[in-house]
Amino acid sequence: MPITAYSKTFERELDVLQLQNLFNQSTLSSKYSFNDFVKVDIECPACNTKGGYVVKEGVSIKMNKVVSQTHFAFRDTNGRDAHRNFCDFYKGQDKVITCTNDVQINFKSSNSEVTKVIRTMACIAIENDLITQKDMRDMRQWFLELRSGGDLVIRVNRHLPHIIRAAVTRRKGHSDNYEYHPNPMDDQWFDIDDEVYASLHFQLSLLKKNSIRIEDIYRIRRKKVLNKVNKIIASESGLVSFDREVLEQNYRLATSLSLEIRKQNETLRRYLSQSVLAVRGNNPLMAFSALLLFVSGWDKQRALELLTKILEIDQVNNLELGNIIGLNPFIHFDAWLFLKTVNEIRVPYNLDELYEMEKKRLQKYYKLDLSTEG
Repeated sequence: MPITAYSKTFERELDVLQLQNLFNQSTLSSKYSFNDFVKVDIECPACNTKGGYVVKEGVSIKMNKVVSQTHFAFRDTNGRDAHRNFCDFYKGQDKVITCTNDVQINFKSSNSEVTKVIRTMACIAIENDLITQKDMRDMRQWFLELRSGGDLVIRVNRHLPHIIRAAVTRRKGHSDNYEYHPNPMDDQWFDIDDEVYASLHFQLSLLKKNSIRIEDIYRIRRKKVLNKVNKIIASESGLVSFDREVLEQNYRLATSLSLEIRKQNETLRRYLSQSVLAVRGNNPLMAFSALLLFVSGWDKQRALELLTKILEIDQVNNLELGNIIGLNPFIHFDAWLFLKTVNEIRVPYNLDELYEMEKKRLQKYYKLDLSTEG
């Protein structure tokens, strides 16, 4: 249940009481009822859907206390839930929970020092009309249109990323064949699954048979990216998404701007290293950079000028202005680009069967107890 909603008329996110007060003070109150106004004015703060109405607070007569807050709800003309099926507020049985929903970044939800800095900058920008809540709403709409207009369907077997990753993580970096581990019991890092994927890497020769850019292979070298790849495969296989490659230039711009923001702030310099990986891994920072670029028409020079104006103001009166959902359109970006590449690989084998067969073979070779190995 959204406690707040975005008002197109007043161009900000408001709760019911705030919206009603502004409505009563305007000339609109002489033309419309408040309920009719709400129906055509407000949008969901997460998915921008329309068709809103006010649900008054619920009071338990038996307990003599309020059991639910006054809030907004959204229904279509047939009385059905009007939220998009991936929206956090959608309650239908066909609700879709995907990694793409992670793009929403609440500047108030974390107590980290980095997030506090970003939230303060966002509040300064909004309080001084350098950025408006309408800008944030428009950016959300831009991303929703990207998401809704996509035609990429991920169909990648869960073992494939691990097999490809073995090309850069295997023990014998320049060997042409799988090398059996000489002393697995003495190696605390020995992992039978890694051995299976390394062996299958050589058996299937996927890199020789398919054109895969070296940068795409190296994207998945980091375990964090591999984990995100696995999560996307588990939650989004068969679902329509959009090709993140269309945002690659925007991604580079946001990275460059994030490095500049870090450079300009002492706290950010203290908590974030001066590296591309560090800034790309900080979602609030990337979300703020993306917002500055979005309102600047993705022109880095204009975004830097906007940043300079924000940094010149060292005081903010209302930190609640940043209590709004930002958006990092580049979240899990390396994982998505890797998946886009491997999604085009057609493997003429049953990888699930091959994995199980090879695992049993190596377990036997290494004299592992099959009853205790996963």
